[in-house]
Amino acid sequence: MKTNVELLAGVVEHPDWAAGGIDTMWLEKNVGVVIDLGKGVLTHKRCAKGLRESHAQNQEKGDTISSVSSGNVLLQPGTLFHLILSPSGTASSIADSTKHTLTLSSIARNTFPAHLSGTLQTTLSPTPLTFSLAQSASAAVSSSSFELADPNNPTHVASPLTGKVVELHAALLVGEGDKGRQRWVRKGETLVVLSVMKMESVVVAPWSGMVERVGKGVKVGVVLGEGMLVGVVGHEAEMASRL
Repeated sequence: MKTNVELLAGVVEHPDWAAGGIDTMWLEKNVGVVIDLGKGVLTHKRCAKGLRESHAQNQEKGDTISSVSSGNVLLQPGTLFHLILSPSGTASSIADSTKHTLTLSSIARNTFPAHLSGTLQTTLSPTPLTFSLAQSASAAVSSSSFELADPNNPTHVASPLTGKVVELHAALLVGEGDKGRQRWVRKGETLVVLSVMKMESVVVAPWSGMVERVGKGVKVGVVLGEGMLVGVVGHEAEMASRL
């Protein structure tokens, strides 16, 4: 008799379930991983038990190893990666690329791709870095059509979730309000209205200021991903100091 026991077992085994990090689109996005987890729970209990016992024994010996992962990626401290960064596009050449190496010094938690944290050493920084990589719970969209907001830049207004743009402030409409008051927004005004599962969410201006530019690809009708740049809004006080 066919049942959905593998699906149910995978749901309760997934770290997002235990952490409460799920939403109405979570199962649709992760159904493949969830089913694989369920199959592993039901058919490989002895193997999982052996891994847990081995992990506990290594911890008692003082060895630093990666935590047992419910994901399908095995990562261990000392793993070395070669990273090549180059501008996107056909015009870029080998001369434009930079090469780096990074090593996982230690792993605090490994449930990749849901979560990965620890410390690493890399040629990008002269000192070791503590990192935490967490997968977003929002639906995935093509990031090449948009640009990411810089979370360290206070003038960047980011989309807090994934949704369809159904309304934009006049200051964000391409071709309109290029100068003067039309590019001005007041604190609390709605910059964009996003539709998610037939529910609307709004992104408001964090302060009064001038819209310096609109995020790449932002227009009515597109699906904007979580963390994507809505626009750059200069702070009123900062703009006054420039004058």
